[in-house]
Amino acid sequence: GAGTGPAGARNPGPQLQSRAHRGPVSRRVPTIGRRTLSSLPVPRPATAAITRRRERRAGVLRWLLRALACLPLRANHALGAAAGRLAAQLPNALRRTARINIDLCFPDRDRQARAALVRATLVECGRAAAEFGPLCYWPRARIAALVREVHGVQYLRQAAGQGRVLITPHLGAWELAALYAAFSGPVTILYRPSPVAALERFVRAARGRFGARLRVLDRGGLRDALRVLERGGTIGLAPDQDPGPDSGVFAPLFGVAARTGTLVGALAKRGYPVVVGVARRLPAGRGFQVRFYRAPPALADPDPHVAATALNRLLERLVHDIPAQYQWCYKRFRTRPAGAPPLY
Repeated sequence: GAGTGPAGARNPGPQLQSRAHRGPVSRRVPTIGRRTLSSLPVPRPATAAITRRRERRAGVLRWLLRALACLPLRANHALGAAAGRLAAQLPNALRRTARINIDLCFPDRDRQARAALVRATLVECGRAAAEFGPLCYWPRARIAALVREVHGVQYLRQAAGQGRVLITPHLGAWELAALYAAFSGPVTILYRPSPVAALERFVRAARGRFGARLRVLDRGGLRDALRVLERGGTIGLAPDQDPGPDSGVFAPLFGVAARTGTLVGALAKRGYPVVVGVARRLPAGRGFQVRFYRAPPALADPDPHVAATALNRLLERLVHDIPAQYQWCYKRFRTRPAGAPPLY
C-alpha cells in the first residue's frame, strides 16, 4: 500500500477503509475554513462594454486554438516556446508574477538561477497554452497516443469503486492529466468557471467531451460530488488555487504562508482515497509522461491546518521534480495573513 514519490522515495499511502467499515456518510457539506462554499464572494457582474470585449477576445482565442489543433504537437510546442521566450524578454504581468513567486519560493538560489527558472517557466507556459488547442479538438485516440509512459496506474485501480478523489495540481500538462483520467471511467470535475460566458461554454465542452461531468465548485456542485463519492465514483479537482480570504487556512508552501483549501483534507478524513495525477511534458514535443501517486496519510488529519500542510508538502515534492512546469504565473499568494503587505 505504499506509493512512490516523484524523487523515487517511498511515500506511505493512507490506510484505506472499505465502505462497510467507513460507516454512514454525512450529507452535510464540508466547511471550507470558517464558511461553506456557498458563502464564497460572488464576482460583480461585468458591464455591457466589458462583456462585449471579453466575448470578442474569447472568439479570437477559439479561432487560435482551432488553428493550433491543425498542427502536430511538436509544432505547437515550438510555437509556444517561441512565444514564451518573447514574453521573457518583454515587461508583462505573467513575467512579473512568475518572478515574484520564484523569488519567494527559492530564496536559496542565486539571482541568475532564479532568472533562468523564470525564463524556463514562461517557455513552459507558452507550451501549455499551445497544446490546449490539440487537447480541445483532437480525437481520443490521437490524444491517448501522446501519452508515452504511464506510472502508478495501480493506485487508480486500487481505489476504483471506493469513491476516489483525483487531484491534478497545475503542474505539467494538467489538462491532459484530467482527460487521461476520464479515459479510464466516469469522473466528475469540480472547477471554478470563467467569467466570460462564451469561453466558459467552450471550456466545458472541451473538458467534457470524453465523458467527464463538470460541476462548478459551489454548494450545489459539492453536494453532487458527495453523491458521486457515496456511489463509489470519482471526482477530480485542482488543489492548489487560492480559495480567497473567507475560505481555507494558511499553510506553508515553499516557506510562504499560502491560503489553502481544506476540501481535499475533509474528503480524505471521511475515508475516501486520494490519488494525485501529474502529466509531465516531454522535451521536443515527444508527448507526455503520466504518473499517479498515493496521497500521504497526514492529508486525512482531523486538524485542517495539518492536512493543508501535508497537501502543500506533497505539492512541493512534485514541483521540485519539474519546477519549470509549475504555474508560477498564477498569483498563488494573493490572499495574505492579517497585517501582511500584498505581494503582487
